Amino acid sequence: MTRWIACRLEFRGRHRAHPMPPGRYTGLFFLDEATALAAGHRPCAECRREDYNRFMALAGERRADDLDARLHEERLGPRPQAAVEELPDGAFVLVGGEPWLVLGDELRRWTPGGYTKRRRGPSRAT
Repeated sequence: MTRWIACRLEFRGRHRAHPMPPGRYTGLFFLDEATALAAGHRPCAECRREDYNRFMALAGERRADDLDARLHEERLGPRPQAAVEELPDGAFVLVGGEPWLVLGDELRRWTPGGYTKRRRGPSRAT
């Protein structure tokens, strides 16, 4: 089973001082929630319970194992095509091979350092 989980840096007095403990897991830190979800991660059931419950309900899953298996398949599968106007805020699209965040009727160019350019959404993207 491949679990990709987005956690809080601090939870109930615990602080992740070492994001990559040997032999345990690789801690990744994302610019924002949209980036974590686009990368195929789901909210942690322990430190982000409310987000986890909402995510499970929206995904229509009851068990984390089932959702993790589905997310893993989706990460490996082909990228779907959709009209930008049909996508919710927070979805990512590729335009000219570059990642853009859908936000209202515009797109924002994603970079590892933050969002840069803005543009009106095109009619089709992948």
